[in-house]
Parts: sequence; C-alpha cells; structure tokens
Amino acid sequence: MVLNHPIPVNDFRPEATGFLVEVNNNETVSNTIQVDLLYNPKNEKKNTEIMWDVLNQFHVLSFMEVTTTHMCLPIHVLMVERCCRVYLGVPA
Repeated sequence: MVLNHPIPVNDFRPEATGFLVEVNNNETVSNTIQVDLLYNPKNEKKNTEIMWDVLNQFHVLSFMEVTTTHMCLPIHVLMVERCCRVYLGVPA
C-alpha cells in the first residue's frame, strides 16, 4: 500500500510511558521493558487506519526497549530520563 499523505509526526503527543520490571530475588539482573503510547488528537481516522499508516511509513508501530541491568538502577530514574527524552525530542 502506498500512502497518499505523510504522517504528521509533530501532531502526535506522548500520552504515557510505562515500564514492566521483572525482578528475580535470586539474581541481581533485572529486565525492563519500556512501552510508549502516542495519541494524535487532530486525526479523525479510525485507530486501525492510523496504525497501518504508521506501519507503512515508518515500518514500526511501537517502541519497546528491553534493558538488562546489573546496577539495580531505581526505576523512577529510568522513568524521569525517558520522559525528558520524549518531551524534549532527544533521540534515544
């Protein structure tokens, strides 16, 4: 499928960033999965149409980052750092 219009990336705003943390008491390594939710309030298209447009233009729909850490970094530090990158537009 070919898009007739570009995706208005600047119109999307971050709604939430969530982290799923897996902690094993027997090990010091923990896995963290980051999931971001974006919302475009200006678009009147159905959600499924928007998802297909994003997939066709960027070849990716969702940004998920799995982080394995031995440092026992507090998860709130990761959240603050990620929110700063999202709102300031700094690439990951």
